[in-house]
Amino acid sequence: MHFLKHVGLAPGSDIHKVSGTVLPCKHMSFTFHVALWPDDVVDLRVGVGEIREHTFEIFVNGLLSDGRLAFQGIFVPIFIQSNARVRRPMPDAARGALTPHLINKDERE
Repeated sequence: MHFLKHVGLAPGSDIHKVSGTVLPCKHMSFTFHVALWPDDVVDLRVGVGEIREHTFEIFVNGLLSDGRLAFQGIFVPIFIQSNARVRRPMPDAARGALTPHLINKDERE
């Protein structure tokens, strides 16, 4: 949610108000590579993978202070019309907000 807020796509943002859209989750997956304790600190590296017609990928890598990869995650939101609950093409303003955060395939793994 912090990333969506950072790029102007959080719930209630101007992009959603103008386009009449919301962004529910279409897919989410996490893989943990180490066991984490409640007080462990992780550095989150967030970036955008593919930007498609209705969806885009948000990749998250959680790194421990020693640089080890703790977990990897992917979140795929989908643009839908808020009043009809049907998918709709991504607004141009959203595409423009996401493009500067594109990462290459090596950074996703």
